[in-house]
Amino acid sequence: MWTGGWTACCCLLLLPAFSLWTLRAGFDYHGATLCFLNMLVALFAACALWLHSERLAQKYIKYALHHCSRGDEARGLAAGVSRVSPVLPAVLSLVMFLYAFWHVVAAVLFLLVETGIWRR
Repeated sequence: MWTGGWTACCCLLLLPAFSLWTLRAGFDYHGATLCFLNMLVALFAACALWLHSERLAQKYIKYALHHCSRGDEARGLAAGVSRVSPVLPAVLSLVMFLYAFWHVVAAVLFLLVETGIWRR
């Protein structure tokens, strides 16, 4: 279970970088369009990571019989999930939400510069 979780998290972290490269090199997008489109990819990855974290937490609670103490850890581990399993996807999800927010800020700044409202 841990290797599958790590692999999925790492792949979802690389997805915005790959899409940024594809949009820039393959489709020649730049500026606000590039930031906005890549923000959508980062937002999708963040939501997927958050849902993965929620699924792991629900699975642990189901197999630990709604107890989250250290004594109930064995039942969760027998099901392939531990108390800390949801932590990695949740933290990475928050990082991806921050990354998506930064892309929104960058897109707004690009639009302000391109329209001439904010001069360099």
